[in-house]
Amino acid sequence: MLTSAEVRGAAPKDAERRGGLDYAVGEESVLDGPLRLWRLAAQARLGLCGVSLVLD
Repeated sequence: MLTSAEVRGAAPKDAERRGGLDYAVGEESVLDGPLRLWRLAAQARLGLCGVSLVLD
């Protein structure tokens, strides 16, 4: 969970740089959706909350 200040202070570009994944030409990054939401939250001065659920 990130506050609005933390969202604006953190750099989504760092996540892309550290992802370590190689993509084919035209292939979408797995981070495209989350980073888009991150940028929108930062612009709107909102916080973020991420949840991961694993069912066995």
